[in-house]
Amino acid sequence: MSQEAVAAADHITLSGTAVCTDCTGALLVRVQQFMEAPSGAGEEEPPPPDPNVEAPGPLTTVALTEAGAFGIKVPKGDSKVVIELLLDEDGNGMPSKGERMAMYDGGPEGIVPSADADGIRLDASDRDWEPPKPGGPPPDEAAAPGGQTAAGTDGHLNPCAAAKAAEAPGEGAAPVEGEGAAPAEGAAP
Repeated sequence: MSQEAVAAADHITLSGTAVCTDCTGALLVRVQQFMEAPSGAGEEEPPPPDPNVEAPGPLTTVALTEAGAFGIKVPKGDSKVVIELLLDEDGNGMPSKGERMAMYDGGPEGIVPSADADGIRLDASDRDWEPPKPGGPPPDEAAAPGGQTAAGTDGHLNPCAAAKAAEAPGEGAAPVEGEGAAPAEGAAP
């Protein structure tokens, strides 16, 4: 839906700052419907996507000429949405392999487009990042070097901080009893 069409209907505005150091392609701010995980997700292998069903596209998109302040009009509603910043290097309007992006879902409460919201920070800057290692702390408990939490200093999820915390020397989860750890004090050997 174009910004003009959204503006002609009942809408709210999401605004904030787009950050993307060393960006050379088009920057797009996109708003998508939040997709809830199906019940039982993670318990079994999900079915392959149906090639006859097209994935839903963004509700609306704004192209930015450069990083900085943004505002995007969103249809007013009661269903959660996600806001994204995409470095669209191939110009196809959607994420492609190797393209940087940032996403914000509003945390546990989500983003419900019922009232204007500002102060959203989307950072798609290039970073050295590796996924957290198995057995490391969950992202919300991981602390990056320098004390920044995985949620970031501004409360937004920072997967890079979680990954760096999982790799920090002397950090991470303690071994589980029976896997190289000494028995808990008072426990039977």
